[in-house]
Amino acid sequence: MGNYKYVVLAFVCFDILYSLMDVLIKPCVTFTVMIYCGYKSQKALSKFDTVLSSSTRALQKSLLKALVIQAMVPLCLAYIPCWATILLPLTPFEVSKATVNNAVITAVTLFPICDCIVIIYYVKAFRDTLIKILGNIPYLNCWIAQIRPDSRSTKSNQVHNSSQSNNKQYSIPAA
Repeated sequence: MGNYKYVVLAFVCFDILYSLMDVLIKPCVTFTVMIYCGYKSQKALSKFDTVLSSSTRALQKSLLKALVIQAMVPLCLAYIPCWATILLPLTPFEVSKATVNNAVITAVTLFPICDCIVIIYYVKAFRDTLIKILGNIPYLNCWIAQIRPDSRSTKSNQVHNSSQSNNKQYSIPAA
């Protein structure tokens, strides 16, 4: 084979080193930058607390919460399952490849869905709009009414209910 075996060995060693750096260092750098930027964002928001209205401040805080949770979603649904796939064979535990692969594929597939759900859950305007849209679907009315019972009431219903309560106050008892 000649001197090519040293070249191939060098490429294999470089590939292993690069793979380890890619798996271990890139997420650490990514999350360090995210924590730094989140801290700076929180500090900048607190500087403008007196200038911003309460609704704008609440919106900014909810967006920052959503951003933090949205940053944790890839950690839980992409990085950790992939790390488990790489590191599990090195441990003494006997876990079937099919189980690990199915769990990783499921977690990575759920990643984009969970990103959207986090935003809808933490931003009140999006959440209320979704509830309003789902409330207009006939078969979901009962379920949505349980979530927010007053969200389905209209102005005429409120007037009707208040007039009924007023009538009860002035009713004459039967003798």
